[in-house]
Amino acid sequence: MSIDCPLSPRPCTLTEMTASGRRRPNPLQRYDQRLTARTPEGVARRFLISPAGNFLTNTALFVLPEQLNLQPKHRVLDIQAGGGALLRFLAARVPFEQPPAGIEASLPALHLGRPAAGAPPINLLGGRPTYLPFADASFDLVIAAHVFRRLADHGLVQCLREVERVLRPNGVLVGWEFAPLSSEWLNRLHVRLLAGDVLPPHLRGFGPLSHFALEAGFVRIERPLLRPFLVPPIPHTAILAQKGQ
Repeated sequence: MSIDCPLSPRPCTLTEMTASGRRRPNPLQRYDQRLTARTPEGVARRFLISPAGNFLTNTALFVLPEQLNLQPKHRVLDIQAGGGALLRFLAARVPFEQPPAGIEASLPALHLGRPAAGAPPINLLGGRPTYLPFADASFDLVIAAHVFRRLADHGLVQCLREVERVLRPNGVLVGWEFAPLSSEWLNRLHVRLLAGDVLPPHLRGFGPLSHFALEAGFVRIERPLLRPFLVPPIPHTAILAQKGQ
């Protein structure tokens, strides 16, 4: 039996074999186990995908409506949306004509995203960033918040190609992620701070992200001013990539 793994461009099995021949959970299973665990780590993980935790880790979303001139006619997609907190924040500020959409590979994360009474409508469904379950030219804006570090180079290119495919002409991808520094010591420290990730993080600066976006077919790349990022205290980079006409 296999499932679609969100961290790989190919399906992955439910379990993986260790060097000793024992079976162990794959990355998605490990993430789900940590997210639902009744431990301090589990509580922290659930907080981070809650509305309050989302605001702390994705403070860039406060300036998105103004910086991108979001309008009700725009259709928005969030990849790796968790419980949809980011989308609900945007939908509360912009009266979208169509509910924004989000994909999330973790079913427990989706279940944690049950809306409060009176919350603006959004559409959440299971999916992975390397295979977006939408038709070509479906969205005006795609958001990738803390997605890129979870993908190896080939997976990142596949993800960006999928984003370019589902964007409408002149549509925009905006994303932000932890970034490396020139100091190897600090980079090692930051990787240790991210040790809770189920896979080793791939930290990239604006230059490599721009290179991969161009390879995926985007025609205009910019570094948007999305600041400040409050938590955790690790440098970030941001990218805005526009599809051609």
